[in-house]
Amino acid sequence: NEQWEAPAADGSRSSNIALKVSGAPLDVKAVQRLVADGTGTRIELEGTVSSSVPFLGGKIADAAEPMVGKALNIQSQQAEA
Repeated sequence: NEQWEAPAADGSRSSNIALKVSGAPLDVKAVQRLVADGTGTRIELEGTVSSSVPFLGGKIADAAEPMVGKALNIQSQQAEA
């Protein structure tokens, strides 16, 4: 799920991203910002990965975080293109 907000006063745009990983007890929440940077656009991405599994949730989220990060970075690269 991705929801874009109206442009901010400086022209930047933000998108709230919420992901569910099929078959995994993970929740991903991130904010992607598109910011004017000279003659180009800078993409900023910040988020969290969590799991609702008691006791093991932190380990599951830690293990999944690099993979989720790669997926969000790919999405950012596609937005940049």
